[in-house]
Amino acid sequence: MRSVAITGLGIVSALGEGGPAHLEALRAGRSGLTKLTGFAAAGVPDSPVGEVAAAHLSQEDRTSRGEALALAAARAALAGRPALEGHGVIAVGTTTGGIFESEQHYLAHRGAEGAESRELLRHHPAGAVADRLASRLALSGERHTFSTACSSSANSIGYAAALVEAGAPWALAGGMDTLCRLTYSGFYALKLLSAAPCR
Repeated sequence: MRSVAITGLGIVSALGEGGPAHLEALRAGRSGLTKLTGFAAAGVPDSPVGEVAAAHLSQEDRTSRGEALALAAARAALAGRPALEGHGVIAVGTTTGGIFESEQHYLAHRGAEGAESRELLRHHPAGAVADRLASRLALSGERHTFSTACSSSANSIGYAAALVEAGAPWALAGGMDTLCRLTYSGFYALKLLSAAPCR
């Protein structure tokens, strides 16, 4: 089998963007958890959340919040490296895909046929993120999406590594999820939210 090397890393979270920013925050014991501002969660008590600041997101047209997160991290991982040639692998782990935009559409139109802003729904499939990465980064490769709850990203990275070992010329792998009403309310219903930040 071939060896697998990690040649780039990109990360965007509530702590900021890039490895150095995250390492500094971890060493300082600084939390990225703050008060929820991205949407109203009626009937659910406030709990600290990890929201990515808009300044760290791609502002490209027709891009969902999740796709913007993935693009920012992918571009950082690829920065300063030669172009990825040949037919490689794009593997993305996600549990909610573009559901944040789907929620916006539903709340505005309650499922009415022919409703305006249907553009929001094009981001709904979990696989839309991998498709957008391939399109916006001009990458030729097979696309895989893993949606296995907390192990989604780990599965995408492991699968991509296995394909590189087996001969794929390159792989772009990782995970993405956005804070959305489904996740926030769902974890509240499971009694898994805390009023205090984790230690």
